[in-house]
Amino acid sequence: MLKPLFELFKQVFTINEDLQRQRAEIKELRHQYHSLILLVQKLESKIERVQSDDKHEREKIVLQLQNTLLQFERRLLPATK
Repeated sequence: MLKPLFELFKQVFTINEDLQRQRAEIKELRHQYHSLILLVQKLESKIERVQSDDKHEREKIVLQLQNTLLQFERRLLPATK
């Protein structure tokens, strides 16, 4: 009679230990998940900033090319009297 009761307590104790270990693992996984979310948000922000910077740089290059073209066209215009 005592042996089955002992085995039952042993199983309950083992199950309780497993449950505590799994809860700790879940807590750690949640922490890692939140850290990953923050990292993704930072990356998203950096990507948006780089895209914006690139857009402005392209606009600047286009304006410089237009300016150079206008300067070149002025030099080609014949002198008027």
